Amino acid sequence: NFTVNIQQFPDDFEGTARNGVVTFKGAAEFNDMQKILNITQNVDSYEKAEDIAIATLLESLPEQGGAVTTNYRITGVVVSDKANRNIGANQMVIQDESQRGIMFEFIDTDDNKYTLGTKMTIWMLGLDVKDNTVSNFVSKDFIYDISTSSDEGLSLELTSLNDASKYINTLVTVKNAEWIFPYGTYYPGDEDGTNCSYAPKQPIGATSDHARMMRSGGGGALRAYVHGGNGIDDGATFKHTRLLPQGKGDLTGIITLNKMETSDQMIPVIRMRNGNDDKISATGQRAWSTIAEFVWPPFDMTGIVPIVAKSDEGQLKSSFETNWDFTNKTIYAGYNYWRTVANEISSGSSTASESRTFTGMNGKRWIEHPNTTMNYPDPTFKGEAWIASFSTKNTTTADEISISLATASSATGPRYFTAEWAESEDGTFKEFGTFESVNWDALYYAVEFSFVLPEECAGKENVVVRLRVNRNIRADMSNSSATLGTTGTNRLCAFVVSKRTK
Repeated sequence: NFTVNIQQFPDDFEGTARNGVVTFKGAAEFNDMQKILNITQNVDSYEKAEDIAIATLLESLPEQGGAVTTNYRITGVVVSDKANRNIGANQMVIQDESQRGIMFEFIDTDDNKYTLGTKMTIWMLGLDVKDNTVSNFVSKDFIYDISTSSDEGLSLELTSLNDASKYINTLVTVKNAEWIFPYGTYYPGDEDGTNCSYAPKQPIGATSDHARMMRSGGGGALRAYVHGGNGIDDGATFKHTRLLPQGKGDLTGIITLNKMETSDQMIPVIRMRNGNDDKISATGQRAWSTIAEFVWPPFDMTGIVPIVAKSDEGQLKSSFETNWDFTNKTIYAGYNYWRTVANEISSGSSTASESRTFTGMNGKRWIEHPNTTMNYPDPTFKGEAWIASFSTKNTTTADEISISLATASSATGPRYFTAEWAESEDGTFKEFGTFESVNWDALYYAVEFSFVLPEECAGKENVVVRLRVNRNIRADMSNSSATLGTTGTNRLCAFVVSKRTK
């Protein structure tokens, strides 16, 4: 710890601020390490501050953020809704007519007493802004001129989600949005344990938030997070109260950063403030059209059942089995909790909800399966795969083609996957993405992923996509050498191929 004592300004000082620099340098083997601490001392006040738009303030800072060293103040409206509990209890987002937002994280949760629609002016001098966020915020030192207003017209319209990361902590309205998997409600899990045989566990990652994948008709996709909790009435008040609509429309929410389910990596996500932020139509019209879809409702799980696409366009199998075999249980039924409500609940109460399970393929033995059909280029590693075949002959490079999937593994099942494509199963496969499957017992829902296929996949009589296990490491990550063995399973709950015109 270092203490820097700075004398007050001399009586004859004629400026309003002065700057100093303290440079810390490492010694011996650390002599290439250096850290610079910039110190600003000022005599400015709130009354002397310059009014500035939030967008202009953010543009004045370095790309990675930093301290506000000019005497600025901003005026905006609270666009977050802490009453519906889909944002942190200590978090507040304000936005102004420049249609950019900034988040303030209070040191004391009780200090966050500002509701949706509160207008305020915030003195920004000396505050540190990183990722459009001011942490360790104390309201009494910086908030002035509180009144009541409206958030109407403040939302930034986005026709595409491809640049979503530029608008962290900004209220946006996504045009032509749609739910990739319109099954169940905003909250796809069963974390309260009502229909689980095991007690609720803490999920991998930072919170008990659950996500659904949402995409734009103009391209791009984001996970829409709804805060959960370990009870039906914990977290977001609207999480179970509405079935996901099937069509397309506007969806409003705040783009924030959130940890991935499988790591500490921070990614941009969107958070609706309440159920009314979803204006997606209940009609079947959508911005994306389906090429092939594999989604299985509950059915009689007896005997041997072929794996077929819902649309009868395309084939899906594993690299070791082509049928669900409920006798040998190599590929057998798994479950995906896409929570559904008993009735449409207009009052907003979430107490009358129930869970419905959708069937998913569950497969075991993902390393060196004796029935494997894989053509391994690497003889030292034999990871198995889900294999989907479909035609893209009715598409061109003017179309964007995507695959979307929902998957999870047992604790001893595979974690790391590579998504790759070729024109035949014997062809040379090219990687276009990677993903990590969560431990089903920890998270209670299948994580949804979406990938854009390379343009060279367009206009093909046959495209083969493999979701291949690329490491012999299990999902629970109990230790770095924990391998899969022969009993660990992976569950593929949905797999959809879609297209849109760019």
